[in-house]
Amino acid sequence: MTSLVNRPCAALGHVWDYPPGTDAFATIECFVDYCCPFSAKIFHTLITEILPHYNAQTPQLKVIFQQVPQPWHPQSATMHESVCAVRHLYGLATTNAYQTLLMASRNEFTDFMCCNETRTQTSVRLAELAGTLDGVDAKDVLLRLTPVFSETSKNGGSPSIRVLKFYVRQHRQLGIHVTPTCRINNLVCETSSGWGLAQWQEFLDPMLALAGSGYKRN
Repeated sequence: MTSLVNRPCAALGHVWDYPPGTDAFATIECFVDYCCPFSAKIFHTLITEILPHYNAQTPQLKVIFQQVPQPWHPQSATMHESVCAVRHLYGLATTNAYQTLLMASRNEFTDFMCCNETRTQTSVRLAELAGTLDGVDAKDVLLRLTPVFSETSKNGGSPSIRVLKFYVRQHRQLGIHVTPTCRINNLVCETSSGWGLAQWQEFLDPMLALAGSGYKRN
């Protein structure tokens, strides 16, 4: 049998509070880095303003957050690993709660806050942050952030690194490197983290009106 090591076992990305099996008029894939202040801004706008506006009555808009660790922030990969760990252990709903918490706590994981601590110390703080959520055990999260070594493997990383490698492969194949970047219905589009509801309405309403008039949903 061919090894499964280099194949993802499920679609990448974290769907935000959308009914499973329900088609959407439009899908936004938002590529974010948990260290990035602009990612935090667009994340907050999408979940607190845009989705409530468009999905208040009938679900129309699906948002999927995709992970893009940025190499100029050494702690970024560990932050992304922590999201992968929570997803593996506790599923999508808890992962979305953790993403919200992590984005709100990003000032605790800036370069300034992390430059004098070890990777393990950063991992402990991330696990403890996740552990503040109901039902999440910080010790279990930390285990999935701790590198595993053996006599034959001394550079394999943590149990969460495999999934993160799939995210990195995905955004490199798509040519997406800047965060935040949005793909709308699989097409990279010019959007801004500075947009509020009015700007998003100007951008989305024509597409949703066309879809609602009988254009095939995705």
